[in-house]
This record gives sequence, structure tokens and C-alpha cells, in this order.
Amino acid sequence: MEFISQPGIVPDRIENRRYQANIARSCLRDNTLVILPTGLGKTAVALLVAADVLSKGRKVLMMAPTKPLVDQHRSFFEGMLFVGRVGEMNGLMSPAKRAEVMASCDFIASTPQTVANDLDNAVYTLDGFGLVIYDEAHRGTGNYAYVTVAGYVPPKTRSMGMTASPGSDPKRIEEVCYNLDLTSIEVRTEYDPDVSPYVHDTYLNRIVVNMPQDLVDISNHLKMVLNHYFGELTDLHLTNPNWPPSTKHMLSIGRTLQARLADGEKNNTVFRGLTVQSICIKVLHAITLAETQGMSVLRSYLRSQNEEAESENGSRAARELVRNPDYQKVLEISAKSRVEHPKISRILSLISQMLDADPSSKIIVFTQYRESCEVLAEKISVVSAAR
Repeated sequence: MEFISQPGIVPDRIENRRYQANIARSCLRDNTLVILPTGLGKTAVALLVAADVLSKGRKVLMMAPTKPLVDQHRSFFEGMLFVGRVGEMNGLMSPAKRAEVMASCDFIASTPQTVANDLDNAVYTLDGFGLVIYDEAHRGTGNYAYVTVAGYVPPKTRSMGMTASPGSDPKRIEEVCYNLDLTSIEVRTEYDPDVSPYVHDTYLNRIVVNMPQDLVDISNHLKMVLNHYFGELTDLHLTNPNWPPSTKHMLSIGRTLQARLADGEKNNTVFRGLTVQSICIKVLHAITLAETQGMSVLRSYLRSQNEEAESENGSRAARELVRNPDYQKVLEISAKSRVEHPKISRILSLISQMLDADPSSKIIVFTQYRESCEVLAEKISVVSAAR
């Protein structure tokens, strides 16, 4: 394997991939939106570009929408760069502390909201920065903080956006490029000739598991709650008869009711509709958790609903939901049950088998919800040979 050999980057750490070097050259030449599928190394491209800018004595600002992503970027660049000082900012720091980080560090990772607020309040400027990187750049629409920050970027500072999911609407992509001052787009897929040598074959093996009876019973009780309240929305003439109950349907009803409320329509249909629509969204989410995530994650969600109902500022929807007899039955079953979703034990079995066959194996498990990730991490930690 050939490794990157570039001033400022720790040698023998990052594989040298031709398509990443090609994209990096484009980013140094023009303000560029980089569109790469997950796993093809957007961050490695950012590393190449950042190292070049830092080696010329200019600073780099990299923004990501969440603190965990910011932490991840700070850790990665701190380990891969030996040119410049790497720092991180967040909203918990005082403005004076953030100004100190901006002044003393060469590569700064931060959430965009923090930077946007500081720029609006003249805590610091972006003078001296040679590169601004927008991770998850597809968010750069409307009044999102990326758009605010872009308005403060000096004309000669290079801008770079990265995304794996730009969406299929060309107008939205154009809006992102306009808002973030990105004048060029670099797109790659696993089928491009300069990418395909680095893509491994993948095989899909679909495993079907049977739901334990407790989760089946909970799902059935929640569906009875949903049917009751969806029927009420239908009686209020708020539903689309050709559209079954779904979160998307409920959000559409909510937007319609909010618009009617904004137009001055204040009657029982609107107010009751908003409450029932909110209940349906809560129940739909609970059904999804029961059927796809398991008892621990569901129990955590039910607890949050109970806490909301008991809170002084809790919603009317939560208070009504927790009094529903079928919901009460769900609470009763979940409190007594010790079962988990069968996919968890299946995952543990697969991991154990793979590590027994090859202890050097690396395994990635993707989950939809953070709570599921925490449950799996705890369970996997006791698997022999898993680190």
C-alpha cells in the first residue's frame, strides 16, 4: 500500500488514493462542493487541502453540525497533522475563551452555530484564514448557521463543502453552492475509474428474526392507540383517506393546522387536531422503536413521555397519551418484560463467530438511534475478543 507523502501530514498513516488527490487539487484551485459516498474518504480530502493551506502559513476553520462530529474531526486532524496547532470550540466556552482559541490555533473545529454567533457579535473575524470547510454542506440552506458564516468569509479565503447526501433536487444543490460561495462541484461514485480500484466487493445477507411475544403485544396495543386517534382525525376531516397513518402524514396535517391557526382560525377542530396529531406522532415513534429497536430503547422513550406528562410545562398530548388504557398496558408489559429485540442476540452471535474465525477482523455495526448504539456497545463489550 502506498501512503500519502505530503508536508504537514504524518507519514505512513493515510493511503494515497488518486481520486482524493485529484479532488484536493480542485479544492485548492476553486471553492468546491465535494460529493462522495460514505466511506470514500471526504475527511482525507479535507486533510490534503488543509495541510497545503497550513503549510503556507494560513489558518483553517472546519465546521460540523454536531459536537460529536466536531470532536471526531478535532481528534483526527490532531493525530494526522504535524504542522500548526489544532483546537476546538463549542458553545459552553466563554466568548473570550473562544477568541483565544481562534487566535492561538491554526486548525479550529467547531459547530457552525458557535462561529455564526461569535461573528455576529464581533468576537473575532476570519481574517488570516486560508480555508473554511463545511462538513455536511447540504445543510447550507435557508437560515442555517453555515449560511451566516459564509457571509463573513473573506473573498480570498478558499471554501470547501463536503457531503455524502446532497439530495436529488438540482435547485437545492444550487442553493447550497450559492449560499456557501461554492463555484465548482466534484462528484465521485464507487463506479468512477479513479475510485473503483479502492472499492471492495460487498455482499448482502438479509437475516429475518422473529419478534418476541412481549414486543408483539406492545406493538398491538400501540396500534390500537393509533387507530383510535387516527379515527378521531378522520372524524375531524383532517386526514387524506388514500394515505395511511404515518409520520409524514401527521407532519402534513400539522403544517395544515398551523397554517390555519396562523390565518386566525381558532376553533375546536384546529386545537383538537393539533393535540391528536401530536399524539399520533408519539405513538408512531413508539411503534417503530418496539418493532425495530427493542425493549430497552422503547422503555427509555416511554419514560421520557411520562416525564413530559408530569412536567409543569408538559404538552397536552403527552398528558392525554399516558392516561390511555392501551398505553397503560404498554407500560405494564415493558416494566415486567426482560426480553430484548432478537436482532441484538443475532448481532452478538455474528460478531462472536467472525472474531473466532479471524481475531483481526474489524466490524462496523450501524444503528438508527443513539440509544440503540449505547445498548449494543454495552452488550458487545462482553463478547470475547471484542475490543
